[in-house]
Amino acid sequence: MRRFLLKNLKTLQEAEQLETALRENKKLEGCRVHYVSSLLEIPVEKLSRKERKELMYIVHKVNPEIEVEYQNQYGMLFDTCFFLLFLICCLFSIWSHLFSILAFFLGIIALWIPFHKNQLQAIPVFFISLVYFFFHKEQTSILFLLCYHMICYLETLFFYFVQKHNHISWSEFTNKKQEKYVVKVPIKEIQVDDVIYIKKNEIVPLDGILLDGKSRLGPSFLIP
Repeated sequence: MRRFLLKNLKTLQEAEQLETALRENKKLEGCRVHYVSSLLEIPVEKLSRKERKELMYIVHKVNPEIEVEYQNQYGMLFDTCFFLLFLICCLFSIWSHLFSILAFFLGIIALWIPFHKNQLQAIPVFFISLVYFFFHKEQTSILFLLCYHMICYLETLFFYFVQKHNHISWSEFTNKKQEKYVVKVPIKEIQVDDVIYIKKNEIVPLDGILLDGKSRLGPSFLIP
């Protein structure tokens, strides 16, 4: 099973449209888009580079603002170890020129490893750091790289824990129908006579009356 986090997935209609578009591809026909968790699940062991490009093309065709982030169970561990190694080298660079050079090159390498999703953003950071370094401002270059990597790492860490504790975080939200659209809103904002939409495998957040459709529910889909 391959999982992808879909950032900027805003409406339920968009999620359904994306799922339909993806299923037209034979390799992706068993995929599922979970609107509440913004997660795309594809029941395959591996996707080739070509298939990933096709996936990105389909997603951006539905909405160019959606960012696709691959969820790798070992990715966060690798990112953490690499970031800590870079941080240690930065600290020791204060006393050693050798560590300054090592910290700089680790910072440059880190621009292209998993916890940096925006490669276009990394390009100007690369050139600015390079200019500082070659004008004998090593500490400035290292500090600039450290600030950039720390922001990116904390962002990745945040999304990792959101996805890991999905059943806790996203249980505070539900799908509310607003005119012609369905939007994600906090449960506490739901009022009497509001209409909410519950898709397959989503949690039932509140007591109410079934207006349309039918389903079977297990106790795990009910919030106590």
